[in-house]
Amino acid sequence: MTDHLLLGGPEGPGNQPESRAAAGRPVTDEEDKALARAARWWPQGLERTDPAPPAVSFSKEAVAAWGPPNPAEAAQALATSYRYCTWRLAQSLDLRLDSAFNLDDIVAYIDGPLADSPKSTRKSARTYLRRLDPHRPPAVATPIAIASAARIATSLIPGEEVSGSVADVIDAYLPKTIDAARFERVANLVRSAVKAWGPKTATRATNALCWAAYLAAWVDASGRPLRPDVVFHPDAVEDYLAMRLAAGADERTMATEATALRGISKALLPTLLASKRTRIAKALYEIPYSHSEIGQLFASAVSLTTKARRRYGHSLITLGLAVGPFGGEFTGVEPTDVRRPGGGQLVVTLRGFEHHEAVT
Repeated sequence: MTDHLLLGGPEGPGNQPESRAAAGRPVTDEEDKALARAARWWPQGLERTDPAPPAVSFSKEAVAAWGPPNPAEAAQALATSYRYCTWRLAQSLDLRLDSAFNLDDIVAYIDGPLADSPKSTRKSARTYLRRLDPHRPPAVATPIAIASAARIATSLIPGEEVSGSVADVIDAYLPKTIDAARFERVANLVRSAVKAWGPKTATRATNALCWAAYLAAWVDASGRPLRPDVVFHPDAVEDYLAMRLAAGADERTMATEATALRGISKALLPTLLASKRTRIAKALYEIPYSHSEIGQLFASAVSLTTKARRRYGHSLITLGLAVGPFGGEFTGVEPTDVRRPGGGQLVVTLRGFEHHEAVT
């Protein structure tokens, strides 16, 4: 077992009782029961033999290495692994812990024997098989990652406007606070990932490069492989976001960062879903107008000279306060842009920045 296997959390590898104790986390009764269940498990309908068939013994080894949190999870993981391992043997593929649960083979299995299965079955198989991958990102941050996050917690604020083409910005990007040797190891992976996501502007590309570089550096610091399916795995992204929040990152910045990293992950690994989602509280903003100012706005609408203009003015103020379009989106709005299609709806066509319709 390599060192990075001992960094896993409840859903990561390296979770035998010895490794949990070495990490300072006691083994719970449920985890003890889960390991006991795994040791006794046998596929339904299969006659017991000694020694056990390779698919059975390997599945038990893989599930024990993962460390199921409870007996039910253990049974589900074992059944899923057994079916997958049986398929691997039929395809003349190896049963080695360091390679059997790689992403490409899992996708081939799901798109092959499970192609006609219900979506829930396919999703469950993908989830459990990815949990058994020894290279899967751990669910908890390592001490070195936490220290790194504390050091950069205030540095991941979206930058100023950046000039130049998106491709040029991506190719020339160099982070300011990541060690040069470490960034050199992750640079190609980070640049390729951001290109695959396809940011539309140079500024958006720069921000995405910054966030993706720190995610890759965090993964590298924990000793995990620098592969797209490891660095940008949905669970790795969620673990990283949770660690950043715990380190005190600004939640308004984190919401934007999370959108970018999740977008990159989806672009690279469209078939995978996160087993959990880090909750980022919505930022609290001050109300932009006082009650007296809102009253003055409506008073100005009431003072217009015709009934139609008063209705249009009242409608625009209501949209601005309730729907929240940008001020520039009202540029060029004319009375004919306000209409009532029925059903209690009011529709205003906005042409300022981008042609679209606001409905209230």
